[in-house]
Amino acid sequence: MADVRAGQIRSGTVTDVTKAGAVVCHLDGLPPDTTARIGPLDLSWRGASPDVVRFGQRVSAEVIGLGPDQGRIRLSLAATENPELRAFLTSLRPGDLLSGVVADLRPFGVFVALDDGPPHPLYPGVELIKAPT
Repeated sequence: MADVRAGQIRSGTVTDVTKAGAVVCHLDGLPPDTTARIGPLDLSWRGASPDVVRFGQRVSAEVIGLGPDQGRIRLSLAATENPELRAFLTSLRPGDLLSGVVADLRPFGVFVALDDGPPHPLYPGVELIKAPT
């Protein structure tokens, strides 16, 4: 599957929905037996509810990962849910400077209300900067 790369948008049909996310098959442009998974946190910015998708639904999602053998595809519906935010985030490059105000501190990171850019879908005006692991 050399033609699948992170960042691509792929469309397919949801064939299974569980608490662990969703399975997507019949991905456009790939062999019929190719499957992909959408983890529960990648279903939607609004939360990890499996109700976001249903069996038989056609979805378009971003490829966010490939297994070591390139045979396991991970997708994110959340990445395509807010086109304005996606365009803003994909336009950023290492070294870009952004300004904002610290809105909240948590053990896992810092929430920053950015001066520019689209609002976060759950926390308008706030973005997360992850703490190093």
